[in-house]
Amino acid sequence: MKPDAEQLRERVLRLTRELAEADGALAHVVQTCQHQYGQPVYDPIHHKAYTIPGDPPGTMGVDWRGPCYVPAETIRRWKKVCTLCGDTRYTQNTRPTGEAPVFGDERT
Repeated sequence: MKPDAEQLRERVLRLTRELAEADGALAHVVQTCQHQYGQPVYDPIHHKAYTIPGDPPGTMGVDWRGPCYVPAETIRRWKKVCTLCGDTRYTQNTRPTGEAPVFGDERT
């Protein structure tokens, strides 16, 4: 094996171990945090419109599919972020009385 390839493989293994350790440490911090979430922020998900091209010409048959337009879509979503640990929660639920978001960890 070339020396460069061997060094890169060792580096990847080391970084993978460090990432696993950091991920575990962060999970512990989030789990033990006394969360203090800020105000919910509207954070929609936008999907652009596009056209599925369909089957190429000359492939006509009983299962031929022509071009299909898919319209743009906006999914309404809110998020809140813990000011202590940075944990982010998302929701698409709202209260029946209006636009106020309802997160799964709240009691209404």
